[in-house]
Amino acid sequence: MLEVLILGGGISGLTVAHASGLVSRPGACELWECSGRLGGTIGTDRVDGYSVDWGPNGFLDREPLTLRLVDEIGLRDRLEPSNPKSEERFIVKNGRLHPVPFSPAKILSTGLLSPLEKARLFFEPFITARRDDSEESVFDFAARRIGRGAAETFVDPMVSGVYGGLARELSLPSCFPVMREMEIKYGGLVKALIARQLERRRLQKSSATPLKKSGGPAGPGGHLTSFKTGADVLVQRLGAILEPLIKLNRNVVSMRRGEDA
Repeated sequence: MLEVLILGGGISGLTVAHASGLVSRPGACELWECSGRLGGTIGTDRVDGYSVDWGPNGFLDREPLTLRLVDEIGLRDRLEPSNPKSEERFIVKNGRLHPVPFSPAKILSTGLLSPLEKARLFFEPFITARRDDSEESVFDFAARRIGRGAAETFVDPMVSGVYGGLARELSLPSCFPVMREMEIKYGGLVKALIARQLERRRLQKSSATPLKKSGGPAGPGGHLTSFKTGADVLVQRLGAILEPLIKLNRNVVSMRRGEDA
C-alpha cells in the first residue's frame, strides 16, 4: 500500500513532491502521470538554435518561493531575465497589432476601443464598490469595473496569457486576489492605483535600492524570468531528482473516499 500518491506530473505535482521530500521514501510514495512525459502544459521545442515554449515561457521573480525552488534544485545559473523590450505588450484585433495602452493619453488614442468603450473605462472611479464576499469571475469583475468592451479587449487576453484559461470561468479571489482587495480597500481600481503610486513614491524616497514593480490593474508585478534554452529545463531537473517516484503512462480509473478519510 502506498502512503502518498500524487496524481499528475505537471509543475504542480512535481513541486509538491519536491517540497514534501517524498523522494526519500521510494516505494511508499509515487507520482503518477497519465501521459508519457512530464510537465503538463510546459514544454519546449528547439529548432535551428531557437527555443520555442509551448505554454508558459517563464515566471515572475516577485515570488521568493519560486526563486528558493530554483536554488534548491541548482538552476540559479540557468536563469535568464527577459529583455526589457518585452515589457511592451501588443494585442491583435481586427487583423491589426496594437500596443497595449498603459496611460490615459494612450487609452484615448488607441484603436482597441470604441469612443463609447473609452468613455466607460474612464467612468471606473465612479462605479460603486461591491463589498460582499460572494464568488465572482475575473471577467465579471472587469466588466463591472471597466465595462464589457474593455474587459473583452484587455482582460480576456491577459488572463489567457497568464493562466491559459478563460476569464469567464476563473475565480477573481483565487487568481487575482489583489484586485479584489484593491476594490474593498480603496473603492476602485483607479483610486487604488493612485494611492499605491503615492505610497510607492514615499517608500522609494526612504529606500536606498529600487523597489520591484508591484501588481496592479495592468497586471501582476515582477520581472519575467525564464531559463536558458527554455522553460522545460525546470521540468527536466525536477524529473531527474524525483525519478524514483515517477510512473508514466499511469491512468486513474476512479477515486472514492474511504471511511477513515
